[in-house]
Amino acid sequence: MAEPQYMDISYAMSRASHEIVMSPGWRKSAAAKAEYYYARQIDLKIVMRL
Repeated sequence: MAEPQYMDISYAMSRASHEIVMSPGWRKSAAAKAEYYYARQIDLKIVMRL
């Protein structure tokens, strides 16, 4: 699956969620950073896993 297709699915799942959980090292992933900033945009609860 190409990245744009994956991100479309990821954003849809985020909109259907109550929160997202960020795993350690998420800042090293462009997709995870995009998901994080999208979650902030839509006021989704963000949980940081240690």
